[in-house]
Formats: sequence, C-alpha cells, structure tokens
Amino acid sequence: MIRHDGYDEEDLMNDVEDKRNTELSFDDISEIGFEEKTWGSVLQLEYEKDGKKEKFQYSIAQDWVKYPAKEPTKYMKVDWAPFVQYIKDRQKFTK
Repeated sequence: MIRHDGYDEEDLMNDVEDKRNTELSFDDISEIGFEEKTWGSVLQLEYEKDGKKEKFQYSIAQDWVKYPAKEPTKYMKVDWAPFVQYIKDRQKFTK
C-alpha cells in the first residue's frame, strides 16, 4: 500500500472499523451525482437510513494548512462519473 503524508494501511483499517461510520446499501441512496466547481469536484449524495434523510457533499483535499486551524487549501479534480454509474447500475431501481 502507498503511504501518503503519514497515512498508512493501519490508519485506513482504523477508519474502516470506526463505530461512527454509517453503512449504506446502494438502495438506501436516493440521489447521487457530481458537480464540477472551479476549485474542484464535488460528489453529492442523499440517502435515507433508519427513517432519517441525510444529504452530504464530498471533495478530496489535495493540500492542507495546519495553522492556525487545520483546513484544506486545495481540492482535487476527480472524475466521479464512473463511481456514480457503478452505484446506479447496482441499485434495484435507479432513482
């Protein structure tokens, strides 16, 4: 596995096993799409789990500043289309 900025396989396993994670089936996802912004790409996800509707936007940070507060300064341009299509293809019915 590639180690990047001190984040390695052990860190990944800790993140995967974190109790705060939410597990979704593809059919829990009511809306999925993406949008290209001038600063980067945004994955938009809406789902309903346990009667609670949630809406999130995800981007991948490329660069961070640590002081005065840890915050992303640059985002990556990501081609989310194959990921979005992968999920839609596996839903029992596309929403």
